[in-house]
Amino acid sequence: MKKAAKIMRTAIALLTTAFGIYLLFALILCPVKPNFPWLNMATGLMNEFFQRMDKKPLLYPSQRKQIQSYLRGLDSQIEEGFASIDLSSHEDHRQTYRWPVTWRKTCSWWECNNQKKDEVSWFTPPLERKKNTTFIFSGALGLEDGKAELSIGEKPVLLWETGSNQENKIWVQDKYKLRFFPLNVFGYTSGIFCLTVPARDITAGKPVRITVRAKAAKSKYSYFLLHKYSDTCNLVNGKIEG
Repeated sequence: MKKAAKIMRTAIALLTTAFGIYLLFALILCPVKPNFPWLNMATGLMNEFFQRMDKKPLLYPSQRKQIQSYLRGLDSQIEEGFASIDLSSHEDHRQTYRWPVTWRKTCSWWECNNQKKDEVSWFTPPLERKKNTTFIFSGALGLEDGKAELSIGEKPVLLWETGSNQENKIWVQDKYKLRFFPLNVFGYTSGIFCLTVPARDITAGKPVRITVRAKAAKSKYSYFLLHKYSDTCNLVNGKIEG
């Protein structure tokens, strides 16, 4: 999964570099009226390449299978984990794990773990049933180590580590459980979170408010980031084509 993504990024970089070198030499050889042999062919090849990229799935079958396998082992209903933002310390458009390339950037909110007052808070959609629930949402972790605190409503329920090498790690406290599935790296790791909350925190007909607050870190590159996607649960379930 990571190897395929690395190969794809390398191929894009090589193609872009080769095309830039080609244009540079054409201008050096004849700066007044540069001749661009094979330009139409090269442009066609580049267009064909990016058209193929546009057809890449938003989530690869192997990635979906891994997340679904984890969810099947949980005694909980599976629900979408993001509906609307409540408040955030920082906001920007960031690249995500999703394909194609032109869809990667989306509005994102985050908190830095070295800033004590930083936080990100959001609401889930209203829930129909009062039952143990696993919320699925998209986000990212900075690559530097740190700690964050997760709250349900105003109640802190889970202290967990952010940073690299979080694959296959599950944070558990009381009946709360959090797992992160890393899917792509852009100087931070973008992927999918699964948060399990006990039935006592669920009220039928109402949303759940989730908050992540900064706790400790030595660097601003230690953070939790939330992507503005309200269809992650459907994506994991295979209800979104791609």
